[in-house]
Amino acid sequence: MTPARTPRIKDKYPYKGRGGIGYTSFHPLMESYIVVDAYKDLNHMEILLSTCKPDRAHPSAIICFMNREFGPTKFIGTL
Repeated sequence: MTPARTPRIKDKYPYKGRGGIGYTSFHPLMESYIVVDAYKDLNHMEILLSTCKPDRAHPSAIICFMNREFGPTKFIGTL
């Protein structure tokens, strides 16, 4: 996947209309985008990967990497 431009990162996540401890990061790619929401105060992270080339995204490999690097990971599904 090829970066389209520099990612945008906000250092405060708006949790229920209030400030929170964490960040939101948007990474535009030529083929898709990645959004990372990290809730430091909740010890939780969500990652959304949207791609127009699904054959290049392998959920099992991504989950394996996430488990190894960040700890227990739950795969929600695909659309």
